Amino acid sequence: MRLVPQRWLAVVALGVVVLAGAVACASGNDNTVTIPAATGGDITLTVDRTSYTPSMPVGVTMKNVSKTSYYALDGRTACTFLQLEEYVQVRKAWAAVNLCTLGTQPTARLVSPGANEPFTLAPGNAPADANKWLSGLYRVSLTYGTKADGSGPTTVTYSAGFVVSG
Repeated sequence: MRLVPQRWLAVVALGVVVLAGAVACASGNDNTVTIPAATGGDITLTVDRTSYTPSMPVGVTMKNVSKTSYYALDGRTACTFLQLEEYVQVRKAWAAVNLCTLGTQPTARLVSPGANEPFTLAPGNAPADANKWLSGLYRVSLTYGTKADGSGPTTVTYSAGFVVSG
């Protein structure tokens, strides 16, 4: 049985349309998120692991590798000047986690040249258990500047992203 040229062309055209539709649908449903790398600069943030279980504290080391004094406002995660952020897939955006609830005015804290300070962030954003993290993708940020009162231009540095699962 021989295909008529018009039918053969129609079958090929239909195949191309189906293939193009499948590719368009597949690319529109891309929900993968790349784990972000740490940013560089005068102040760096390093987490002690790339993944955690929900009950593990997050270890963060803040280093001022410059010869400049910087200032950062506290009142962020666990009332420190570090901000833990969780990636919210439905909003495709980062959201602050465990904000300070003391109700006090933020204070500018000195980050001395050469400072090398470890911090431990205790788990606590899971609604069902105040001693656990929700599973997801996280990072830590620090906003800092050169003015002792916390005003003026600021720079934001980020840790590498990390995953909480289990």
